[in-house]
Amino acid sequence: MPSLDGDTEWRLHAYSLRIIQEADMTEEQATLIIGVDLEDSRATVGRFATIFLLFGLAVVLLSAILTRFLVTTTFRPLREVEMTAARFAGGDFSQRLGGATPNTEVGRLTRSLNTMLSRIDRAFADRADTIEQMRRFIGDASHELRTPLVSVRGYAELYRMGALTKKADVAQAMERIEKEAERMTTLVTDLLELARLDEAKPLELAPVNLIGLAHDQAMDAQASAPGRTVTLWHDGELVHDPTLIPAITLNAEENKIRQVLANLLQNALRFSPDDAPIEVIVEKEDNPARGVISVVDHGEGIPLQLRDKIFQRLFRADTSRARDTGGSGLGLAIVDTIVRRHKGTIRVDETPGGGATFKVSLPLVPNESS
Repeated sequence: MPSLDGDTEWRLHAYSLRIIQEADMTEEQATLIIGVDLEDSRATVGRFATIFLLFGLAVVLLSAILTRFLVTTTFRPLREVEMTAARFAGGDFSQRLGGATPNTEVGRLTRSLNTMLSRIDRAFADRADTIEQMRRFIGDASHELRTPLVSVRGYAELYRMGALTKKADVAQAMERIEKEAERMTTLVTDLLELARLDEAKPLELAPVNLIGLAHDQAMDAQASAPGRTVTLWHDGELVHDPTLIPAITLNAEENKIRQVLANLLQNALRFSPDDAPIEVIVEKEDNPARGVISVVDHGEGIPLQLRDKIFQRLFRADTSRARDTGGSGLGLAIVDTIVRRHKGTIRVDETPGGGATFKVSLPLVPNESS
C-alpha cells in the first residue's frame, strides 16, 4: 500500500482477532494490521541489481577476452599451416608443421599435412634423382653406342679409301667390325630388356626348383668356358645329382631367375682369373622362409665404396672405360631389377681369401615355410 505522503510503499498483513474482556467476559471482533516500510528492501534490491549488472558486464567482458584468447590460440596452428604452405609453394620443400596438440583436430590435421609434405618432398627428390640418373643413363648409353659406331665407321672408311690392301688387314678389320657390332647388339639387347622390366608387366609366377635351376646354369657356364671349374654346393656338400636334394621351391618366373644366374655367372667368369674356380651355393633359410643362392668368385673383388653403385645402370668400376673385360655395365642392373620385382634382395660381400660373392635371397612358396 502507498504511504499517506505517497513517498514510500508499505507491505501490510491483516489478522482477524477476538478480544475477550476478563472483567465481564465479553468478546469483541477486531482486526490487527501489521506493516513494514519497503524503502529499505527496495534500496537493498537496487544495490543487488547494480552489483549483478556490474558483475554481468564484467563476466561478459572477461568471457569475450577469454574467447578471443582461446580462438587465437586454437587457430594459430592454422596460420602456421598457411605460412608453411606458402613457403612450400615457394620452393622450400623442407618445411614442416609443429607445435599442435596431437589429440586435437588441428593436431591431426598437422600430422596429416606433415605426412603429405614428406611424401611430396620425397617425390620431388625421387623425380630429381630419376632425371639425374636418366641424364647420366642417356649420356653413358650414347657414349657406349657411339664408340663401336666410330670404330665401324673408321674401318669402313679405311677400306673405302683403299688403305687396307692386304687380306690380313681386311680380315682384321672385318673381325673388329664384327666384334664391335656384337658388343653394340648386346648393349641394345640389354637396354631393351631393362625397358621391358621398367614397364612392370605382371610376372608369370610358377613354382621353380632352385636346386635344379642352379645346376642347369652351372652346367651352362661350364660349357661356355670349358677351361673353368664351376661347381654347385648345398649344405657344404658338392652336388652331382640335383634330384637327390630336397627341392627348394620359389614362386617365380623361371626365365627371369635363369637370367639372374646367367648374368652373375658370366660376371664371375669375366672378372676372375682363368684358373680360378666358381662356386654356386644354394641354401634354405627359415624365419622368414627364403631360398638363397650365392655366386662366389676368387678374383680381385669389389671395393667397399663401389658395392652400392655396381647395380646402377651403365656403371663400370673401370672409369677409363677399358674394354678388356667386355660388358656393357647393364648386367647387374638387370639382375637387381629382376630380383626386386620378385620381392627379393641382392648384395655383394667379399669372398674369404679375395673375390666377390653375390648373394640373392628370394621368398619361397608358402608351403615351403613348413
